[in-house]
Amino acid sequence: MMLISLWGSREKKRGYVQPEDQIVVGTVMVDDEDFAELSQYRWHLTDTGYAARWYGGRPPRRKRMRLHRQVLGLDPEDKRQVDHLNRDKRDNRKVNLRIVEKDGHNKQNVPKRVGKYRGVYFDKSRGKWVAQAKCGDKRLHRRFNSEDEAGAAALAWRREHMPFAID
Repeated sequence: MMLISLWGSREKKRGYVQPEDQIVVGTVMVDDEDFAELSQYRWHLTDTGYAARWYGGRPPRRKRMRLHRQVLGLDPEDKRQVDHLNRDKRDNRKVNLRIVEKDGHNKQNVPKRVGKYRGVYFDKSRGKWVAQAKCGDKRLHRRFNSEDEAGAAALAWRREHMPFAID
């Protein structure tokens, strides 16, 4: 694992900041085999917390390339997305990155749970436990007498329709 420096300005400025006015504001992790290629560029930290660089000349033709996309060899126009498995935007090692379709992005996030199981809640008006999940245009929404039954149904549905989800 190697570290690449991220550059930025001391003050929050909009527009171009001269290289001599920039300082190192952080680092990102990359694999040893990617370090030589990636270290040729001057990377900066975006407002959303990703490492990125500019390419393609001066505005308006200039475009931004995010480091994690370059590590996986994705073209900037490619509509697929990159997911950081451990949710750390500064960990850009290949073992931590995966390419996903837009529907699969962030499906590994575990929402706040009310009960014991992901995707299960108690419907007070009907006195039943509800299992629900969604992936693209496929949906699960069923009621059960017990929380355990609803949890088992939600888990089975996710395993069938969302194999990339982490339970």
